[in-house]
Amino acid sequence: MKPVRPNIVWIVLDHLILHSRIHGSAYPRLSTIDRLATEGVEFTRALSVCPICTPARASMLSGVYPHRHGLLQNTGAAIGRSDFLPSTPLYNTRLADVGYRCAYFGKWHCGDRLVAADYGFDGWSDRDYGYPYALREYAEYLNRNQLPDPEVDLEWHYSAANPVGRVPLRPGFKGPRAHMAAGVLVSPERTHETRFVVESACDWIHEHAAGEDPFCIRVDPWGPHHPYFVPEERAGTIDPATLDPYPSFGHSLADRPRHHREYRDEIHGSVPFRGWNEWAWLVARAYEHAEYADATIGWVIDSLDAIGIADQTVVIVTADHGDALASNGGLIDKDSMMVEETMRIPLVIRAPDFAEPGSVCAVPVTNMDIVPTLYRIAGADVDDRCDGTDLLAIASGAAHRDHVMCEHHGHTIDAYQRYIRAGDLVYVAHNGDSDELYDLASDPYQLANRIDDAAMSSTLVEMQRRLASEMHQFGDTQSPYATALLNRLGHR
Repeated sequence: MKPVRPNIVWIVLDHLILHSRIHGSAYPRLSTIDRLATEGVEFTRALSVCPICTPARASMLSGVYPHRHGLLQNTGAAIGRSDFLPSTPLYNTRLADVGYRCAYFGKWHCGDRLVAADYGFDGWSDRDYGYPYALREYAEYLNRNQLPDPEVDLEWHYSAANPVGRVPLRPGFKGPRAHMAAGVLVSPERTHETRFVVESACDWIHEHAAGEDPFCIRVDPWGPHHPYFVPEERAGTIDPATLDPYPSFGHSLADRPRHHREYRDEIHGSVPFRGWNEWAWLVARAYEHAEYADATIGWVIDSLDAIGIADQTVVIVTADHGDALASNGGLIDKDSMMVEETMRIPLVIRAPDFAEPGSVCAVPVTNMDIVPTLYRIAGADVDDRCDGTDLLAIASGAAHRDHVMCEHHGHTIDAYQRYIRAGDLVYVAHNGDSDELYDLASDPYQLANRIDDAAMSSTLVEMQRRLASEMHQFGDTQSPYATALLNRLGHR
């Protein structure tokens, strides 16, 4: 008789604006994530291993750092690969070896040639960013449910090439920086991409719940990544007048790396907003979008109760990275910045047989650590090429960690960076730009870069030592960028 192993539902939100909640704000109100935190274990210092889409998503599929899987920037960027290195293992292969059926629904963004099905997953995804409104599966969904083509009342767009007014979302939302937009979905709520992804996943779960083999399904909406398009029922549920200015909104960035200021200046040169009152409505739309995405993924979890498999199913919810909207001098998106607003992500695991309900883990972890956690849950041997560590072992104290490394190779510009966090201390090393050092205990909004503070000199030396040690441990020594950084740190 086969051993009983749990099903796994792993939900990855995209570009989640979490920054106000990091510091205790009520917004955005993420009821599904809060519910799972009471029913499972919450990792309160969870970070993106690389705070842009492709590298983070590729690390969540492989359990290795971007410098090892080769997807260093978003698909089609100037450096790195546009698909995985051929030797890169993906988690579904190891799970399939121990009898799991693996599915993937939604955003892929891990290459411009191959998609999830090419790696053996059930379900659907698309190459590159793959915004869903042009997908055949989406057209079939509309026809099956007798839904009209989606339309949005576009309230704002970064580019004058996309004027405001009512616009169709099929076959796709186009234009320079097309995603930097906000508006209200005026077609039925079921035409929203998040609802489409969630319904597809729920249908697959219902179909396979009674099967002999356990399953592992990834559910990856494109939301709440901008464009911040919210259904009419959600629009206006947050009053911009109730939102206080974000503390780093007016930061001059004078003590920051040069590329932080260059990106800020680019945004301010194109965005007509100036004071907080002008920005607050866009922040409110972003919060409404986040709340809608959170509520929608709740339906996946509710479906487990409805078909009676909740107690046999582990649920994991996280995000690929954060959103710097209206922070750090007044930004949109995240560019190449390794700040709290882009780095911090939610991470909760409801695992009845593995974790005490309502437990909290304050150890620094990353979304890359989810892959070896899947192996533990599934009863598979951990791949010896895996860079992550089992989260449940960290939460229980069975595995020790007191710091963690993250990395970045740039987004709209090449910006080689390495990041290390130990407790509330953060050090970011840059090639060709100034470094950063923060004590988040006393400066949670990173308003003072203490890289030149004599009182922090011994702390800086220790953080540099830890970073160099991590780079050596994980083989991050081969590129010219890594060599130059290690030479500068004095730890070749």
